[in-house]
Amino acid sequence: MPLRRLFKLNVYSTLPESRSIRLLTIFPGKPGDIIECELEVVNLDEKSHYEALPYVWGPTIPHVAILCDGKSLKVTPNLGAALQRLRYPDTISDSKLRNRFRSGKKKKYRDRRKIWIDALCINQGDLDERSQQVSFMKDIYDHAENVVVWLGEDPGFASDAISLIQRVAKIAQQETVHNPLGGIVWESGYHPRDDLPPAEDDIWENVVLLYANTWFRRVWVIQEVAQENVLMIMGHAEVSLRDVSLCSGWMIGRRYVENLRNLRQGMMAFYMSSSIFDFRGGSSLPMMLLGTSHMEATDSRDKVYSLLGLYSMWLNGRGKGTSPFKPNYHKTDVEIFGEVVRHFITLPKNRDHLEGSLQIMLRNENLIDTEGLEIEAEDT
Repeated sequence: MPLRRLFKLNVYSTLPESRSIRLLTIFPGKPGDIIECELEVVNLDEKSHYEALPYVWGPTIPHVAILCDGKSLKVTPNLGAALQRLRYPDTISDSKLRNRFRSGKKKKYRDRRKIWIDALCINQGDLDERSQQVSFMKDIYDHAENVVVWLGEDPGFASDAISLIQRVAKIAQQETVHNPLGGIVWESGYHPRDDLPPAEDDIWENVVLLYANTWFRRVWVIQEVAQENVLMIMGHAEVSLRDVSLCSGWMIGRRYVENLRNLRQGMMAFYMSSSIFDFRGGSSLPMMLLGTSHMEATDSRDKVYSLLGLYSMWLNGRGKGTSPFKPNYHKTDVEIFGEVVRHFITLPKNRDHLEGSLQIMLRNENLIDTEGLEIEAEDT
């Protein structure tokens, strides 16, 4: 969740209940019209129809002006572009109305889109509210009917990249269906295929660029993609998270990544993007901290807080209660990291979960042997 204040917002009132959240309703409009929206307070435990919008931070300037509850606000250009892209058009033709209206007369139908966006739905200037809202961030995403990831405007490669990703995903799905073990078939080396472009084809560079999008490096994405209904959008091109996941796993397993012309960029982009799916079912906090050490957060405290929802789920599934850690933005990152380390190194040793071990202090996961989780000797 971005820390930076996008604007000074004076439309926030105190949330009435501990499980209250705000939802943003975006009014329809024509391309280029100023974005108009309003905030609504709802109870998270009551049924609400909304979507959740994670997005790439991007540059903070130039600001984009929107109207929220009749007041002029400034948001980042990337969020402004996302709101423009996601709002419904002001006029919908008869062909799209016939399931809503019995009359055959042409009508103007104003539809609204209800979305949860952290930068707008949380009062970023209220540290108590931020701490409270972050504590049930996973519930917010779980209760959303859809998660729509905004990757930014299309620099010119999105359509070709997504088309190829969907082709690879289809092949990966077919292999999974026909594989008795039910997973991707791993190869010892790269083997060209007739149904895909060769590794030296320029089109693969488009795929690499999409996977290299900064959204994949945000630590918050671990929690944002924990549900199945996730759609990724860049410009006007769309692809499901499922296809993105299948493609990255297949390209690593089939050694396509290793044969891309831009080897280093390709390896980093695909391995980092595939790692965001590793902890979707939750895991021990030390394991997730090590596994996400390469990922980024604007606020370093979110390196811990972004994982607490999945950690609590993991604990509950094992009958271990809830997480002993609660988001508190009044604390410094040194205090938070110190509490986490002290807690886990004083627990009884658990080799599988890194409890009772100093390995939680490692910042470079390459120091860990993937099979034995033993510390490897470093060259000095």
